[in-house]
Amino acid sequence: MNINVNEIINEVLYRYPFLGSVFASIEIVEDYNCYEYHGNPSASASRTKISYHPDFLSSLDREEQITLFAHEGCHILLKHHQRSKGKNPKIWNIATDAIINANLKKDDFKLIPGSVDRPDAKGYSAEKYYQKLLKEQEEQKENQLQNSENNNQEKNEKSQNPSSQEKNEQSNQNSQKDNSS
Repeated sequence: MNINVNEIINEVLYRYPFLGSVFASIEIVEDYNCYEYHGNPSASASRTKISYHPDFLSSLDREEQITLFAHEGCHILLKHHQRSKGKNPKIWNIATDAIINANLKKDDFKLIPGSVDRPDAKGYSAEKYYQKLLKEQEEQKENQLQNSENNNQEKNEKSQNPSSQEKNEQSNQNSQKDNSS
């Protein structure tokens, strides 16, 4: 399938004309080495270019292709790459993707299946939403730790104090031994 990237960019600019300065100053590169965290073909943005894996682009319908380039253009416009210093890269990427996608969705762009879709991100700055995600992650870790500690405590209590059912079973076994002798 032959995809005309310039036509896609023109459609992006029709919907988001404020990205004009971004697309006028960057390079758009077809890159067979462009993969996301899980090893799937993807797209990415740096300060000076948007790279995309051709298999990924061809797997999308036209509306999703437009969303893809609008999304990557927003990363550049909002300087997400430059603002990422000192941050957990995976969480920062989720935060910035969530903010961009919430706004794209609001503006009737068709989100790509499997992309970050967190409507609560609308209205946040990238830094504030990043902090929110860090806090959620910390709370999740604390809950997992607490659940693990509770499970271990229950196991220890059961091994030290058999339940009444276990006591009855043990008593019945002892009675059967006594009756058989």
